[in-house]
Amino acid sequence: MKNKHLVLLFLLVVVVGLVSRMLPVRYRTFFESNLFRWDETDVSRMVVSVPDRPDLLLERIEHGWSVEQDGRTTVVPAVTVSEMLEALTGIESFEMVKTTRTDTLGLAPETALRVRLFRQKHALEILEIGDERTTPDGAYTYLRLPEHGGVYQVPGHLRRFFVRTLTDFRSKTFATISPDAVHRIAVSLPDTTSIFLKNQDSSALWFSPDGSHTLPDDSVRAWLMLLDRLNNSPFADYFDESQESETLFATIALETAEHVLTLRIFYLEPPDVPEELAVLRNRDRRFLSAFVLHSSGNPLNYFALPDTNLVRTLCSGLMPLPTRHQ
Repeated sequence: MKNKHLVLLFLLVVVVGLVSRMLPVRYRTFFESNLFRWDETDVSRMVVSVPDRPDLLLERIEHGWSVEQDGRTTVVPAVTVSEMLEALTGIESFEMVKTTRTDTLGLAPETALRVRLFRQKHALEILEIGDERTTPDGAYTYLRLPEHGGVYQVPGHLRRFFVRTLTDFRSKTFATISPDAVHRIAVSLPDTTSIFLKNQDSSALWFSPDGSHTLPDDSVRAWLMLLDRLNNSPFADYFDESQESETLFATIALETAEHVLTLRIFYLEPPDVPEELAVLRNRDRRFLSAFVLHSSGNPLNYFALPDTNLVRTLCSGLMPLPTRHQ
């Protein structure tokens, strides 16, 4: 190569260097590739850390995933967690970002959402999720991989998949049961148990086993339909499970051809209701009720029942009226 060519090449390198220094500190390089090299099936444990919240721990179990936060646990189907993992494995394009001010991208310690993935006990990936932005070309999210210091801009709204609490995974459905499927009802109160069997003939009556009391089918159906109002009740995380035997108020058993659904209602007298209301409110436990429900159809949760009239109707609405003596 001639000397003048070497001089021109040198000058070109100098010019490129000067131009790059004159550009803003932040630059982007676009890639069409998978950002992560692991597969969803590799992940057996995930820890999501959100500032000012207890960590959310997800662990793969035999039939789905267990989710734990702040001492409470629930079980969710595998498809629910797959949606979260696929939000990462589905990243097929990204842009590198160079900046000295990651705090402006939502990646400061007080704002970043941190996700740690494990294969058994071995760390698989650590990532931090920053701000989401929307442009005329679409939405994107800032992402940092602390292990190698890379900061990226990835398509879509990523934070929504991970900024969750245990409540987002818990079902507020106490059970799913059809009134037509129920053929036996047992309501137990202290010192009293009433059992009703559905009559299979054309009389459309429910009767007690000893035949001393009957109810029309439409009355029982109306009572069964009241159970739907128990769904979407707030969680009663303040309830102390060790108090079950002392606070049991009523038991309702609904029998179908396939199974028996058992509902237990507990009553907390005023001294038993927690006094630290401010602490409970700070933990999103704003619903304090004297009546608490537990269902065999949703055994990992307790529900607050603020509607006392509904509770008393469910507990006594099928009971025979007392006989008046003349």
